[in-house]
Amino acid sequence: MHHTMVPSDRVEHVTVYGRDGTKLGTIERLMLDKVSGMVAYAVIKTGRALRQPPPLSGSVGRAQI
Repeated sequence: MHHTMVPSDRVEHVTVYGRDGTKLGTIERLMLDKVSGMVAYAVIKTGRALRQPPPLSGSVGRAQI
């Protein structure tokens, strides 16, 4: 059976990689648009303290869950 939805607990703490394969961090939380119900963005825990976050350019990719 093909499911089109994923529960948030299957996405939180998943490792996020850049296009070059470099580990960027882990998904800490998903931010939802209250009107559309769509994910607006993901908060990524990088382990960096009060520094510039890693650059995120281009469109959002798809997760392999």
